[in-house]
Amino acid sequence: MKLLFLFVFLNGISFSQVSLSELRKLVRVDSDSFEVYALERGYTHFKVLNELSCKGLVYGYYDGSETRYLTTYTEYYGDPIPVGYQTGNEAEMIKFYNELKTLGFTLEYKDYDDENVIYKIYRKDREELKLVIHIDAKSYELKYSQL
Repeated sequence: MKLLFLFVFLNGISFSQVSLSELRKLVRVDSDSFEVYALERGYTHFKVLNELSCKGLVYGYYDGSETRYLTTYTEYYGDPIPVGYQTGNEAEMIKFYNELKTLGFTLEYKDYDDENVIYKIYRKDREELKLVIHIDAKSYELKYSQL
Protein backbone atom coordinates (compact mmCIF):
# COMPACT_ATOMS: atom_id res chain seq x y z
CA MET A 1 0.00 0.00 0.00
CA LYS A 2 2.84 2.40 0.85
CA LEU A 3 4.44 1.61 -2.52
CA LEU A 4 1.22 2.44 -4.37
CA PHE A 5 0.88 5.74 -2.48
CA LEU A 6 4.50 6.63 -3.25
CA PHE A 7 4.00 5.84 -6.96
CA VAL A 8 0.83 7.98 -7.16
CA PHE A 9 2.50 10.82 -5.23
CA LEU A 10 5.64 10.85 -7.39
CA ASN A 11 3.62 10.47 -10.57
CA GLY A 12 1.53 13.50 -9.56
CA ILE A 13 4.64 15.61 -9.05
CA SER A 14 6.10 14.84 -12.46
CA PHE A 15 2.66 15.07 -14.07
CA SER A 16 2.35 18.76 -13.16
CA GLN A 17 5.79 19.64 -14.52
CA VAL A 18 5.91 21.07 -18.03
CA SER A 19 8.76 20.52 -20.48
CA LEU A 20 10.03 22.85 -23.16
CA SER A 21 8.71 20.42 -25.78
CA GLU A 22 5.25 20.77 -24.26
CA LEU A 23 5.49 24.58 -24.23
CA ARG A 24 6.42 24.42 -27.93
CA LYS A 25 3.17 22.54 -28.60
CA LEU A 26 1.00 24.64 -26.27
CA VAL A 27 1.89 27.91 -28.01
CA ARG A 28 -0.07 26.69 -31.06
CA VAL A 29 -3.25 25.41 -29.41
CA ASP A 30 -6.55 27.24 -28.95
CA SER A 31 -7.65 28.44 -25.51
CA ASP A 32 -9.99 25.49 -24.89
CA SER A 33 -7.26 22.93 -25.67
CA PHE A 34 -4.86 24.81 -23.38
CA GLU A 35 -7.44 24.78 -20.60
CA VAL A 36 -8.05 21.04 -21.00
CA TYR A 37 -4.26 20.40 -20.95
CA ALA A 38 -3.90 22.38 -17.69
CA LEU A 39 -6.94 20.89 -15.96
CA GLU A 40 -6.01 17.31 -16.91
CA ARG A 41 -2.67 17.83 -15.16
CA GLY A 42 -4.23 19.06 -11.93
CA TYR A 43 -3.90 22.81 -12.50
CA THR A 44 -6.80 25.04 -11.46
CA HIS A 45 -7.92 28.46 -12.61
CA PHE A 46 -5.78 30.89 -10.61
CA LYS A 47 -5.96 34.41 -11.99
CA VAL A 48 -7.19 36.47 -14.95
CA LEU A 49 -4.63 38.89 -16.41
CA ASN A 50 -6.42 41.94 -17.72
CA GLU A 51 -3.86 44.74 -17.88
CA LEU A 52 -3.65 47.32 -20.65
CA SER A 53 -1.15 45.38 -22.80
CA CYS A 54 -1.07 41.99 -21.09
CA LYS A 55 -4.11 39.72 -21.13
CA GLY A 56 -4.38 36.05 -20.35
CA LEU A 57 -5.33 33.33 -17.91
CA VAL A 58 -3.08 31.83 -15.24
CA TYR A 59 -3.51 28.26 -13.96
CA GLY A 60 -1.95 27.20 -10.66
CA TYR A 61 -0.84 23.86 -9.27
CA TYR A 62 0.11 23.30 -5.62
CA ASP A 63 1.50 19.94 -4.52
CA GLY A 64 1.73 20.67 -0.81
CA SER A 65 5.20 22.21 -0.95
CA GLU A 66 5.62 23.95 -4.32
CA THR A 67 3.41 26.01 -6.59
CA ARG A 68 3.69 26.02 -10.37
CA TYR A 69 1.92 28.35 -12.79
CA LEU A 70 0.98 27.82 -16.41
CA THR A 71 -0.20 30.87 -18.38
CA THR A 72 -1.91 31.35 -21.71
CA TYR A 73 -1.83 34.89 -23.11
CA THR A 74 -4.08 36.60 -25.65
CA GLU A 75 -1.95 39.77 -25.66
CA TYR A 76 1.59 40.39 -24.43
CA TYR A 77 2.95 43.95 -24.66
CA GLY A 78 2.92 43.91 -28.47
CA ASP A 79 5.33 40.96 -28.59
CA PRO A 80 4.57 37.57 -30.13
CA ILE A 81 2.07 35.76 -27.90
CA PRO A 82 3.90 33.43 -25.49
CA VAL A 83 2.89 30.66 -23.15
CA GLY A 84 4.29 30.99 -19.66
CA TYR A 85 5.46 28.59 -17.00
CA GLN A 86 6.75 29.37 -13.52
CA THR A 87 8.38 27.05 -11.01
CA GLY A 88 10.65 27.20 -8.00
CA ASN A 89 12.10 23.75 -8.57
CA GLU A 90 15.83 23.81 -9.42
CA ALA A 91 15.89 20.18 -10.59
CA GLU A 92 13.14 21.06 -13.05
CA MET A 93 15.22 23.99 -14.32
CA ILE A 94 18.19 21.72 -14.91
CA LYS A 95 15.93 19.63 -17.15
CA PHE A 96 14.91 22.82 -19.02
CA TYR A 97 18.56 23.84 -19.51
CA ASN A 98 19.42 20.36 -20.81
CA GLU A 99 16.41 20.41 -23.13
CA LEU A 100 17.40 23.86 -24.46
CA LYS A 101 20.84 22.50 -25.32
CA THR A 102 19.47 19.28 -26.86
CA LEU A 103 16.99 21.20 -29.04
CA GLY A 104 19.71 23.57 -30.29
CA PHE A 105 18.72 26.80 -28.52
CA THR A 106 21.51 29.30 -27.89
CA LEU A 107 21.81 32.02 -25.28
CA GLU A 108 21.41 35.35 -27.11
CA TYR A 109 21.10 37.75 -24.19
CA LYS A 110 21.88 37.83 -20.47
CA ASP A 111 21.57 40.69 -18.00
CA TYR A 112 21.22 41.33 -14.27
CA ASP A 113 19.51 44.00 -12.23
CA ASP A 114 19.93 45.43 -8.74
CA GLU A 115 17.00 43.39 -7.40
CA ASN A 116 18.78 40.00 -7.70
CA VAL A 117 17.04 39.18 -10.97
CA ILE A 118 18.70 37.51 -13.97
CA TYR A 119 17.27 37.91 -17.48
CA LYS A 120 18.11 35.47 -20.28
CA ILE A 121 16.86 35.04 -23.83
CA TYR A 122 17.43 31.82 -25.76
CA ARG A 123 16.70 31.53 -29.48
CA LYS A 124 16.54 28.93 -32.18
CA ASP A 125 15.41 29.88 -35.68
CA ARG A 126 12.02 31.59 -35.12
CA GLU A 127 11.59 30.44 -31.53
CA GLU A 128 12.37 32.32 -28.34
CA LEU A 129 12.45 31.44 -24.67
CA LYS A 130 12.67 34.28 -22.16
CA LEU A 131 13.84 33.22 -18.71
CA VAL A 132 13.64 35.43 -15.64
CA ILE A 133 15.29 34.12 -12.49
CA HIS A 134 14.27 35.77 -9.21
CA ILE A 135 17.15 34.78 -6.93
CA ASP A 136 15.62 35.94 -3.62
CA ALA A 137 12.26 34.31 -4.34
CA LYS A 138 13.88 31.17 -5.81
CA SER A 139 11.55 31.43 -8.79
CA TYR A 140 12.01 30.76 -12.50
CA GLU A 141 9.67 32.34 -15.06
CA LEU A 142 9.74 31.02 -18.61
CA LYS A 143 7.93 32.52 -21.57
CA TYR A 144 8.09 30.62 -24.85
CA SER A 145 6.99 32.17 -28.15
CA GLN A 146 7.32 31.66 -31.88
CA LEU A 147 8.58 34.77 -33.67
